[in-house]
Formats: sequence, structure tokens, C-alpha cells
Amino acid sequence: MSAEVAIDTIAQLGIGATRVVVMARGERDRSAAVELALASLLPALGYEPTWAVRHDARGRPFLIAAPEQPAPAISISHSGGVTAVAVGPPGPLGVDIEQVRTMPAVTAVAHRRFTSGEQSMLRQATDPTRAFLRIWTAKEAVAKSVGQGLRAALAVRTQATTQDSPRILSHPGRRVTNWQVQLGPHSPHADRQVIGAIAVPSLSTGVRRGHPQGGAASLQPGHRDAEG
Repeated sequence: MSAEVAIDTIAQLGIGATRVVVMARGERDRSAAVELALASLLPALGYEPTWAVRHDARGRPFLIAAPEQPAPAISISHSGGVTAVAVGPPGPLGVDIEQVRTMPAVTAVAHRRFTSGEQSMLRQATDPTRAFLRIWTAKEAVAKSVGQGLRAALAVRTQATTQDSPRILSHPGRRVTNWQVQLGPHSPHADRQVIGAIAVPSLSTGVRRGHPQGGAASLQPGHRDAEG
């Protein structure tokens, strides 16, 4: 990892026993951002910072270290110049992020991909784009938590509202928390916001939110290229 890489930690979140770090980075700095995130996340969860990221045949990330130790769960998502890394206890885990941007076809996409209830919520929303991204990231996070991809995400059914995180109807063992962050001052897109979601087992409760050093984040319930 180059010492010259400019990566700005813009948010740290806690959902139950799971931790998430969100970072603004250069377009080519994905691996460096993941390494920096793990250097912070692993010790915070009581793990040695010696775990390394590998990917299975389907591109899903996992952590390896001493073979006799149970591996913590990991999920990674990228959107433009932003990376989110989630680490938690062994078990299902999924994170997904999307940069807020102009989406003129959001209604048409929702008509093809969303349930009638989700479409109804979008029609009631004062900001359909943000509402769409909250639902979309929730679907993706749940799909990742069960180790599946886009097709599975489209099959995830939610009971969405205009304010709260969607309730997951199709996977009752999953709980989703939406959040929103403002990109840090060192990001080339400092005026942009990111909407994200994390899916964990439904027994994980409680959301802890923090503002890391060197970055400001506005955390609220709430161009995609995502890993598992």
C-alpha cells in the first residue's frame, strides 16, 4: 500500500457487534482503502490485525489468518470514489452503498424491479431518488448477507416507509439499517452524499454512530460497484 494514497475516513458506524468504516478514496485505491479499514476494524472487535482479505470463485470476500480461529465476517461495497467495509462476528453480513446522484429513470426502474408496495412508497416520497436508493441498498445488503448476487437482490421484498429503514419481508432472519453520510472535505466530490445499508442477523440490535477523527459525517437512518 503506497504511503501517498489519499484516503479520507468519513464515517464509522456500529450496528450490534458489527462495525462499518466508510472511506473516500481515489478511483484506483480500493485495495488500500480496504486495508486501512481493516487496520481500524479488526482491533476494535478484538481481532489481531493479521487477517487478510481473499475472494472466493464468485468474487465474495472473506478473511483468513490462523486456521484454528473462526474467521470474522466481512462485506465490502464500492460506489464511485467511496468504499464501505463491514466486519462482524462469524455469520451472515452484507453492506451496500450508493452515491446520491441524479437518476431520471428511477420510476421506470422501480416499476420493473420493485414490489407494488415499494413503488407505492416511492410515489409518496418527497425525494424519490433517495427513497429508491434506501430500498435498493437494503435489497443488495440482504442478498450479500445470504451469499448471493443481483438476481437474489431483486427477489428481496421489503416493507418500506418514507422515514425508517425497510423491514425485510422475504428474509425474516435479517435486519437492515439504512444510513447516510456526507463525503469528507478531501474528497473530489465533497458535496455528495452516500446512502448505505447493512444487513445483519435480526438478533443484532442497537446502532452506535460516531464521527472519526479527520472527517465529518452526518449519519441518519435512512454509481454502484459492490462486493459481497
